[in-house]
Amino acid sequence: MAQRLLRRAYSVTRDTPLGQNAEAGQIIAALRSSGDKDLLPFFQKMRQSKAVDNQIFGMVASAILAKQAGVDPEGKDFKYVDTTLLFSSKDPTFVGPAVASLIDAGALGTAQLQEILAKAPDAAYRAMAAGELNRLKKLDDRAALLGMLKDDKELVRYYAAVSLLSGSDAEQKAALACLKELTAGHDLRQAPIQALMLVRMEKETITAGLPWAAQIAADEQCDEGLRYTAVSTLLMFKAPEGAQILGDMIQKQKDSIQQVKLGLISIEHASQIKPAVLGPLVNSKSVLAKTIGTLAQKSASGGDSSAELLALLKEGHPIVLDWALAYADRAEPGRRLDLRATIINQATIVDNIRDRDFERAAVAAQKILTDDGEAGRKRVTEFLRSENRAVMEATLAGIFRSEAKNQSELIPAGVWEGLTKTTSLENATNYAALILAREGRQEALVWLPGMVMGGTAQGPGFRSLAGWYYAKLKGQSGKLLDAVLAD
Repeated sequence: MAQRLLRRAYSVTRDTPLGQNAEAGQIIAALRSSGDKDLLPFFQKMRQSKAVDNQIFGMVASAILAKQAGVDPEGKDFKYVDTTLLFSSKDPTFVGPAVASLIDAGALGTAQLQEILAKAPDAAYRAMAAGELNRLKKLDDRAALLGMLKDDKELVRYYAAVSLLSGSDAEQKAALACLKELTAGHDLRQAPIQALMLVRMEKETITAGLPWAAQIAADEQCDEGLRYTAVSTLLMFKAPEGAQILGDMIQKQKDSIQQVKLGLISIEHASQIKPAVLGPLVNSKSVLAKTIGTLAQKSASGGDSSAELLALLKEGHPIVLDWALAYADRAEPGRRLDLRATIINQATIVDNIRDRDFERAAVAAQKILTDDGEAGRKRVTEFLRSENRAVMEATLAGIFRSEAKNQSELIPAGVWEGLTKTTSLENATNYAALILAREGRQEALVWLPGMVMGGTAQGPGFRSLAGWYYAKLKGQSGKLLDAVLAD
C-alpha cells in the first residue's frame, strides 16, 4: 500500500504540476517535512519532471534536506541549487517562497546569493539576496542596495531600506528618508509590508530604524494595528518615545477591543510605564479590558502579577492566548515556560471545533522543546500523561514538528501502551508512532500498518510517512524507493 501511495504521487509529478493534484501534494509535502536525508533520491528524481515548478520543488527540497544532513552549501561539491532553473518559472508566487525557504534554511552559499543578486530577473529576489548577504556581512557591493531605494516596487524599497539601516551613517540617512517617504502616503495596502519590516528590525536588532517606528506609532492616520506593532517595537528597544506614545494611545482609546490590545502591550512592557497612565484601562466598561489594565497597573507598580496573568490565560480569551504565545518568545525563561504550559492546557477540544486552540497548543509544545531545555522536556512528558486527550494530542503534534533530539525518550513505554489500547486517541497515537519510528524504535511496527491502510491516519500525507518509516524499520526503504522511482 505504501508503495502504491508513493508511486502514485511520483507518477503525477512526472507530467502534472504538483498544485493540480491534492493527494500528491499532501504526500510530497509530508515527505519533504520529514527532513529525512534518505528521501533525497525521491526529490532529486522530481527534477526530471516535465513541469518546471515540480523541478524547482524537487531542487529546493533536495537542497534543504542536504543542508539538514550537514552538507555545506559553501562546499565545492554542493550542486543542489541551480539558479537558472530557479528563475525559469514565471510564477512569482512560487519562486518567491522558494527563494525565502532556501535563505531561511541556510541552504544558499555566498556565491549562490551573489549570483541571485546579480542575475535574478525580479528585483524582489535580488533584495532578498542582498539582505541576507548584508546580514552575513558578506555584501561586497552595497551600491546595489542603495540603487534599490529607487525601485518601482514598494516591497523592494522597504526591504533594501531596512537592510541599509545596519550600514554607515550615510546609508542610514538614505534608508530613513526612503522609509519616511513611503510611510507618509498612508497607503493601507502597504501596512502588512511595514509590519513585516518592523518585525525584521526586532529579529535582527536594527536600532537605527527606531525614528521610523516612532513616526508610524505617533501618526494617527496610520493603520491602528500597524501603530501597535510600531509602539511595541519602540518599547522592546526601550526607546523613550515608546511609553509616551503608548500613554497617549491609552488616553484616547475608547473601543474596548483596542483597549484590550493596548493593555496587553502594557503588561509586557510594564516596567517602562507609569501606573497612573493605565487609569483609562482600569476604569474601562469592558470587564476584560479592566482586568488586563489592573494587572498591568500592578506590574507597573513593581508587583508580581504572574499568578494573575496565568489565571487570565485560563479564561480562554483567544485574543489573550494569541498574545501570550507571541509574548512567551520574549519573556524571561521561568515565565516563558509557564505561559506556554498554560497555553497547552487550553487545547480543550480537537474535533474541528476549536482548531485554533489546538494549533496554538501544538506550537507552544514545539517551542518548549526548542527553547526550554531539560525543564521543558520534563514538562512535555507530564503533558503526555494528561487525562485531557486534546492536551496529549497537541503535545505530541508539537513534538512531531520540533527538531528536538531524542524525541522518543519523551514517550515512556507506559504512555505508548496506553495510547495503542484506547480507540479515542487514534490521532495522538499516529503522532506518537511516527515519532518513535523515525528514531528507529521497533515498537511502532504494531501501529504503522493500520496507518498505511487508512484505518487510523488523518490523510494521505500521514499514510505515506507511516509507510516510509515502516519500510525503514524493516530495512526495506531502499527497495521501496527503487520500486517507486522505477521508469
